[in-house]
Amino acid sequence: MLKSLSKQQLKCYILLALTLGAVILFIAALILLSLQWPHPQPTDINASLLWPYWITYAILFLLLSLTVYHWRSFDPKYVSTRTAFWLILIVAILARIVVVLATQPTLSDDIWRYIHDGATFASGTNPYKTAPADIPDNQSASPPEVLHRINHPKLQTIYLPVSQYIFALISFFKVQTWDALGDKTFRLAFVLFDIGIIILMLKYLAKHTNSPPLKFVNPTLHPKQNHRIWYAILYAWHPLPISEIAGSGHQDVLGILPLLGAMILYQSTKKSYTRIYLTGKLFAISLAVKPIMLPIFLPMVWWLRKEKKRMFALILSTTKILIIIFIPFFFLSGSIDGLLKTSDIFVHQWAGNGSIYPYILDIYEGYKNPTILTIGCILFVIIIIGMLARFNLWKLSLIYVFAALLLSSTVHPWYVLWLLAFIPFNFNLAAWLFTLTISWSYVTHIKSVGYTVPTPILLAEYIPVYLLVCISTINFFFTRYKAPKYPTPPSN
Repeated sequence: MLKSLSKQQLKCYILLALTLGAVILFIAALILLSLQWPHPQPTDINASLLWPYWITYAILFLLLSLTVYHWRSFDPKYVSTRTAFWLILIVAILARIVVVLATQPTLSDDIWRYIHDGATFASGTNPYKTAPADIPDNQSASPPEVLHRINHPKLQTIYLPVSQYIFALISFFKVQTWDALGDKTFRLAFVLFDIGIIILMLKYLAKHTNSPPLKFVNPTLHPKQNHRIWYAILYAWHPLPISEIAGSGHQDVLGILPLLGAMILYQSTKKSYTRIYLTGKLFAISLAVKPIMLPIFLPMVWWLRKEKKRMFALILSTTKILIIIFIPFFFLSGSIDGLLKTSDIFVHQWAGNGSIYPYILDIYEGYKNPTILTIGCILFVIIIIGMLARFNLWKLSLIYVFAALLLSSTVHPWYVLWLLAFIPFNFNLAAWLFTLTISWSYVTHIKSVGYTVPTPILLAEYIPVYLLVCISTINFFFTRYKAPKYPTPPSN
């Protein structure tokens, strides 16, 4: 069989095998990190603990890049779309389950807040009412072992209502009866959402597998050789979701899944009223997890301006679901006052691993309100330019999220999950590189560094990304009005 394969085909299979090996290697690094991590609270972290994580992360990132680069033009007759679908999905599921079962949350301690919020809400108490530090151990709905691991215990929770509903739903199953602290149950629940994201990607990319995803691929010469389903491994096998969702248990997938569902429905050729209503509902659910994508609602509404009934249906369904989601909390003691208070502290007082934000802040001599307003205006202009340039929803959303992260005051690695989710649909090299360099920000766990990213690491993290952003921006403006020139295919 090997003799019948060309060098290109053999290279593709070897790269795929190496990538699968790199996934296993990265999982092993996460398990090793978990075993050596000073639980429950990370103190006195030695840099040597993080090196296996960084090295295996980079190896897997590189092999994913090479694999997709070669497999994107691999003739589908050698590996069917069905085979690719199940291979990508099964590897993604196994990787996540192994990480959940074999590790403890290490790189982040946010999950303890989720568990506490869920137990509190499930007991009938408003999670926004009281800060964990103000709750005596004997009155806490969560075990003391969980209560004492919560970060920023003097602040009420910042997580929005949809997250609270899901946390409470998980807690209704009395997770501590079979899971000592509840973290594995929560992480498994989040992994289910993550698998849902991967299935959506695979189904969408399989359906659009013959459409050329890259500008430099000549559709005349390669009419059916863009096996686009392989772009799904850029998320499904990426080390970031494996470590941040299955490993640390971040809840961002609760918002990413309905967001992708809404966008796929919105771009459907059949924009029936049922689909529009469902689009609005899913978009509202995503906003009620994290409102990061709210500005994208503007182009979604604008593109329906010639179909007034559908436009109003989208606005109505989104608004109605948001009201339904939030209104129960207004009847609970404490309402959402704690949420608003903590959100204000986050926006105005917290900052870390930002790139441009500190310089904009310096321009306004430390005044944060005009800084935030300026950033909002920049993002608005970016969206308008994207609309004028007639970017599709995938491309516009990716560029907006990417810009929002680069302009943000605080950029944690799990924030980049929102960016990574768009890359299989509309690949962007600068954004892809950022999913690698963001992992270096975990240098903050090293005691000698303190909870700040050293300037050399910050420069290494952002300079290559900004260089690629500049190159792609210049290329866009120079090639915007030039028709692509493809060589004439040879005649038979």
